[in-house]
Amino acid sequence: QIPEKYGGLGLSNSAYARVAELVSQDAGILVTLMAHQSIGLKGIIISGTDAQKEKYLPKLATGEHVAAFCLTEPSSGSDAASIQTRATLSEDGKAFLLNGEKVALCVT
Repeated sequence: QIPEKYGGLGLSNSAYARVAELVSQDAGILVTLMAHQSIGLKGIIISGTDAQKEKYLPKLATGEHVAAFCLTEPSSGSDAASIQTRATLSEDGKAFLLNGEKVALCVT
């Protein structure tokens, strides 16, 4: 679903659903595809700045990078709107400081 201008296929929702149906015979591939496309990078496509899209989407489109979304927190469950964890840029601008708690993370 990444736009063609960023190296993606620019699939419509219907075309993406057809691709998902085709790969559904292998649950591992399907889960990876859905997590990467539907959860991980969708926020960049919908709400990212032009600079963020230019920086991240091309590498996500090629598979050089894989997107992730750390959702579950003790007080919010899977409600993305109630996430409390925040990342703030350090004073030197070289790192992010994470403040919050996640219930479970799985990095593959």
